[in-house]
Amino acid sequence: MSQPQEQKDVALAYALWCLSLVGLCGVQRLYLGQVGYGLALLLTFGFCGVAQLLDLILLPDAVGQSNRANAIRALSPRPSSAPVSASARTVSPAPSPSPARPAASAPASRQDDDLDALLREARRSVERTDQQGEP
Repeated sequence: MSQPQEQKDVALAYALWCLSLVGLCGVQRLYLGQVGYGLALLLTFGFCGVAQLLDLILLPDAVGQSNRANAIRALSPRPSSAPVSASARTVSPAPSPSPARPAASAPASRQDDDLDALLREARRSVERTDQQGEP
């Protein structure tokens, strides 16, 4: 398991939003881990203030999404510590590399492991939803 992420606080996000009143727009989105959006707000003065005003309404939902994403990341097992059984895998195995091509790098195999873990989680979620829908 990965290290637990800290829970983001709505009050702190609003306090960081208040920095937009002195020209530092987007700091609240940087706090939530939305770096691209936060930098865009910072460089455009919060889209001339429009996005900053929208954040007054959208910020609690953004904090909730950030906390849910952190919880999912904390609960998902590390791909290297949980091997996928052959019965759980329905995706056909990747073809072996040709002799002319070098073997796949470690980051590519880690991405495959991450995708397998995501697929397993999605299947479990669908199964739970199906079970809840049955009378």
